[in-house]
Amino acid sequence: KNWNYVGDQRAVTYTNLPKGHYSFKVRSTNADGVWVDNERKLDVEVLPSFWETPAAYLLYFLLLILVIVTAVYILFTIYRLKHRVLMEHQMTDMKLRFFTDISHELRTPLTLIVGPVENVLKNYVLPDDVRSQLNVVARNTNRMLRLINQILDFRKIQNKKMKLRVQCIDIVPFTRCIMDNFVGMAEERHITFKLESAAEKLFLWADADKYEKIVFNLLSNAFKYTPDGKTISVFIREDEKHLSVGIQDQGVGIEENRLKSIFLRFENLVDRNLFTQSSTGIGLSLVKELVEMHQATISLESRVGEGSCFRVDFLKGKEHYDASVEFLQDDVTAAMNVSKELD
Repeated sequence: KNWNYVGDQRAVTYTNLPKGHYSFKVRSTNADGVWVDNERKLDVEVLPSFWETPAAYLLYFLLLILVIVTAVYILFTIYRLKHRVLMEHQMTDMKLRFFTDISHELRTPLTLIVGPVENVLKNYVLPDDVRSQLNVVARNTNRMLRLINQILDFRKIQNKKMKLRVQCIDIVPFTRCIMDNFVGMAEERHITFKLESAAEKLFLWADADKYEKIVFNLLSNAFKYTPDGKTISVFIREDEKHLSVGIQDQGVGIEENRLKSIFLRFENLVDRNLFTQSSTGIGLSLVKELVEMHQATISLESRVGEGSCFRVDFLKGKEHYDASVEFLQDDVTAAMNVSKELD
């Protein structure tokens, strides 16, 4: 049944046959055109393509397993990284909360210590040895107060509660006043401490308190990691759009692989036991936050054994500040003050 009559055709072609066993049968007529019983049979086996073989199915199964394992591994890695980030965030938050709570407790008694000590130093005639000891008390108490204020400032930044109060500042004498806090230390350690400025008067719209904290922290960092007898330079430069303030030291330098993480919270520059002064790992992170609040940028160049250079590039003018910034002076008042300074 289902015979195909092909007439005088001597060849036949079958294409796209599915895999399997086939029987090809042929019969013909005699010379008179009468069909005779001369059927011939040819068995044909069509082999499957490679993608239909058991080996291919095994390969598909292995690939599926590989895809599933890879997907599970990626999801697990993402979960682990998220969990690690969450744990680090929680640990950082716990540290800051702990430091903040301790800072609030310590701030009041330290303030009560500073006031009487400074009053005695200012208003009473004291023997040199007593005055020297009280100066040590005053200096270290003020240092503790600054550290406490740094922690509280950092907490304010984290909670987005710190605001800029911007005014026009002549930063050359203002920077020199900040440097005066380190003159005694420079003399004691025989460190050459100098200010290099492109002009005697350079004006910048900035938050004076936060600018002071930026420069103070960078100077404190420079003195902390600079050996005795070396040089620390503060430079102030300007170009068409920027006013730059930098601190160059001849300290121990920072390894290249640590430059990217130097501004991270609780990160220290070098091994803690290199110098006797301890580090909270907050100062440079706070500096970066305060710099970014001014829409400025901070950069670092350092070589191990040669020293480091931190540079802050402030934008000139005040147009770059947003509406959340409080201006303590208007343009007219600032212009009058600048005119007086120049006179």
